[in-house]
Amino acid sequence: MKRNIRVFVRLTQEEKDAILKRAKEHAYTMSSFFREGAVLGKVQPVLSINLQQWARLAGLMANVNQLTRHCNAGHIPADVAPMLEDVRKQVNAIREDLATKREQPNN
Repeated sequence: MKRNIRVFVRLTQEEKDAILKRAKEHAYTMSSFFREGAVLGKVQPVLSINLQQWARLAGLMANVNQLTRHCNAGHIPADVAPMLEDVRKQVNAIREDLATKREQPNN
């Protein structure tokens, strides 16, 4: 789902710095930190396995982007380009899923 609505919040520099620090401590972007806190009422740290997989996917995406550039330059047959675009979309979907998985509280 594409996020295309913006919400503006006024902060002092100190508030912004504190929020950004907390977001980084939990392995979030500032936007993700705000969304999670606002929707769930709390922010949970990203699982370390998710961070590891995210890093692996980042390397994969770098390779896919290089291959896509070659395709666009005509160095690889044109029928490969749609496949690479599909892979890019799938990898981005996986990254989004990994970023939103959180540990479940122990009951």
